[in-house]
Amino acid sequence: ALSGQIPESIGNLAHLESFDVGNNALSGQIPVSIGRLLHLVYIEVYDNYLNGTIPESIGNLIHLQEFRVNQNALSGQIPESIGNLIHLETFEVFKNALSGQLPTWMGNLTSLIDLNLSRNQFTGPVSVLRSLTLLNELDLNSNQFTDSLDFASGLSSITYLSLSKNDFYGLIPPAVAQLCARETRRCLFTANNRLCGDGERAFGSICSPCPSKANCAAYGECHNGFNSSDYFCSACPSNHFDAGGICLKCAGGAFGVVAPVLLFGTV
Repeated sequence: ALSGQIPESIGNLAHLESFDVGNNALSGQIPVSIGRLLHLVYIEVYDNYLNGTIPESIGNLIHLQEFRVNQNALSGQIPESIGNLIHLETFEVFKNALSGQLPTWMGNLTSLIDLNLSRNQFTGPVSVLRSLTLLNELDLNSNQFTDSLDFASGLSSITYLSLSKNDFYGLIPPAVAQLCARETRRCLFTANNRLCGDGERAFGSICSPCPSKANCAAYGECHNGFNSSDYFCSACPSNHFDAGGICLKCAGGAFGVVAPVLLFGTV
C-alpha cells in the first residue's frame, strides 16, 4: 500500500487524465496543485487517511466526471468552486467530517448520476437537489438534514434512495412511495425521520393518524368512505390486493398507492 503524503509536485503532471490512489495509507492534505491538472477526468483518493479541506482549486478541473474522496478525515464545507464542474457524474464524499448546508450552486450539477453525502455533519434543507433529474443513486443518511421530501418528486431516474438518520418530515410523495414499493431494498427511510405514510396525514411537520374513516385513494391523504390502517387499505375488496398486501384498487374505482413494506420512525 502507498503511504506518506501526496506531493505538491503532482501538479506538474499536466497531461494526467486519471488520478487513482484509492484504498491506500496516504495521509496529509489534498494538495492545492492538483487544480493545475486541467485534463483530469477521474479523481479517486477514497479510503485513505487524508485530512484538511477539499481545495478550492478542484473547481478548475472542468472536465472532471468522477470525484471520490470518501472514507477519509476531510472537514470543512464543500468549496463553492465545485459548482463549476458541470460534467461531474459521480460525487462521493461519504464517511468524512464535512459540514455546513448544501449550497444553492449544487443544483447546477445536473449531470450527476451518483451523489453520496452520507455519514458527515451536513445540516439544513436539501431542496437544491430537485433539479438533479439524472440521479440514479442518492445517499444522504447519517447527517442532520431537515426538510420535506418534496425535492424527491422530480427525481424520475432514481433507483436508490437512502435518507435514514436525518430529520426529514411530512408526507412521502406518491412518486417516492411507488419507487419504494418496487425497490424495497434500495429505499431506506428509517431512524430519526418524521415521515407520514398511508393512514397518516401531515400538519406542517407533524404526522397524525387519519380519522377512522379514510379513503386509500391518495397516498398519505385522508378522505371519507374507507378505512385505512396498518399501511394498507382494509376496506378494499380482497381481490384488489396484490400478493404483497398492497391495495391496488378501492371500491368506487379509486386507486391506492400504498407500500406496506416501508418502515417509518426509529429503529
